Amino acid sequence: MSNTTQTRIREKIIMIGISLFILISLGITWFVLYAIIAIKRQNAHRSAILEGLGFSPVANPPAAFVEYITTLHHHVKTSKPRLKLDHVFQQRIGNADVYLFELIDNGSEHSKHYEVVAYVSPSLRLPRFLLNPVLPTKEAKPDENSAIFKVLNSMFRYNHKVEFPDVPEFEERYTLSITDEQDDSEIQNTFTPPVTAGLLNSPSQYSMLGWGDTITERSRLKITTKTTIEEAKAMLEDILSLFLLFENQGASSTVNVRALDSSLSRNLAGKNEIPAALKTFEKSVKIIAALFAISFLLTGASFIFKAVSFQKEQAASQEEAVHEMPAPPIATPTPAPELPPKLPELTGFACAETNGHLECVEPLTGMILVNIPVAQSDMCGAKTEYWLGKYEVTQEEWEKLMGTNPSFFNRSKLGDGYKRHPVEQVSWDDAQAFLQVLNSRYKDKGVKFDVPSTAQYQRGCQAGMNAEWPYGTRDATQLDAYAYHNGNALGSSHIVGEKAGNAFGLYDIIGNIYEWSRDTNFTLKMTDGNAEFIPDKDGRKDLLGGSWKTDPDSQRCTMIPAELPAARRNDVGFRVAVEPVAP
Repeated sequence: MSNTTQTRIREKIIMIGISLFILISLGITWFVLYAIIAIKRQNAHRSAILEGLGFSPVANPPAAFVEYITTLHHHVKTSKPRLKLDHVFQQRIGNADVYLFELIDNGSEHSKHYEVVAYVSPSLRLPRFLLNPVLPTKEAKPDENSAIFKVLNSMFRYNHKVEFPDVPEFEERYTLSITDEQDDSEIQNTFTPPVTAGLLNSPSQYSMLGWGDTITERSRLKITTKTTIEEAKAMLEDILSLFLLFENQGASSTVNVRALDSSLSRNLAGKNEIPAALKTFEKSVKIIAALFAISFLLTGASFIFKAVSFQKEQAASQEEAVHEMPAPPIATPTPAPELPPKLPELTGFACAETNGHLECVEPLTGMILVNIPVAQSDMCGAKTEYWLGKYEVTQEEWEKLMGTNPSFFNRSKLGDGYKRHPVEQVSWDDAQAFLQVLNSRYKDKGVKFDVPSTAQYQRGCQAGMNAEWPYGTRDATQLDAYAYHNGNALGSSHIVGEKAGNAFGLYDIIGNIYEWSRDTNFTLKMTDGNAEFIPDKDGRKDLLGGSWKTDPDSQRCTMIPAELPAARRNDVGFRVAVEPVAP
């Protein structure tokens, strides 16, 4: 086989491979995007239907209700419940609360989703039970007296079947089960003849669970994108009429259901329409998918062209191999070393002047960096240009990069406002791990992230005024405007930037939380008029700026205690420093 033939074969194989890659990528892209659209369309349609029926979304259902529902629906004794409520809606009807929600069961290999209606009424006093319709099947029924059946049955919570010998038609349509701690008489006082008659008279069969003041039904009310609001209303009224059988002990529930009509029928017009925002999203997805397709095609065509060109050049070079003596190398002068670049010149940082300060935004975390002017002479010894974080590193910024949150004052204690609180309970070593991840993203980009040295911190804190306080005077009455300390913090950290900033535009530079320094603490020893700096024997690092725990007198630029690098405290965090370096 000639070299030309081999080259053509390789070219065809490459083209086929790239074409398959493009087709598969396009297929996956379209599938994922339209799956997202389908889910969003389904959720939007469901929300529109339920809101049209007078229900309101519940972002955070009561914890006691969630625990009650998950316990009621957990059937297996030998495992912990792995149930979750999602897309919860609620409406007050008469003296009862009616909830509609999606119950997600993560206890098996594949998650199962159920649409559940829950009726919570103080008038209900129900024993714990599970009512299931008897489904027609051709399979042989298991032998209930066999050892295997008894072992398997003992694993389930609702393992005791209640019999109704006086109502054989009820046993033909339903299976009623209770826990092994209950007896038949307790459940039969609930399933009285009027109640069983009402269930038998219902045109539909339902799977229901009851306990205490709550009764639920799952799987019957299914709202799809094809469900109309009238169909959902009819199904819901049918389910509620059966719930009212238990509340009224079999008495006629027609009046109660009709009384619901006015509340269930309001705002029906147009509610089953897909929201305009979702239609806009769908159009956007189609445009993005088309752009993806074009991009894949252009990339594939470019790759094919390069592959073919490479093959042709390689074949030509083999056929036209010419051996020439290389020319002697020409000496070139060594270029002068370049100065480190300034931060505004780096790609990816958006920089602007704000209130007289040059600020840049680090794009990965959103941290704002403030330029600290070069000082020709000051008491701190910081002589080169550098940048400091405008604020202490927040919990939101830590979560974006590390995916965790070690803070004591977290969401559980502060609610949704926790994100703008400084991250704390981080050791010096933890801060270095954060900086290592950040620096790995900017490798060879001309910057280095670190915690500031003590000199850099003091230069930024004093803002060129060579004073002990960031506001430049000894006036203690100004302290509360600039710092949180144990006299005004109320026993907690606070959102960064609430207090005033100094002349360099740095906030919480004293107070709120201590900040780690790059430097190891030392002791100054004078011997025969010579100063000797003795590093801390345990390697303690400087702590900068005071915290919400410390007294007002500790809130100074020059007050430098120390702490072990492995220590984690709820009043210690850090601020980043950035220095330009040669890439």
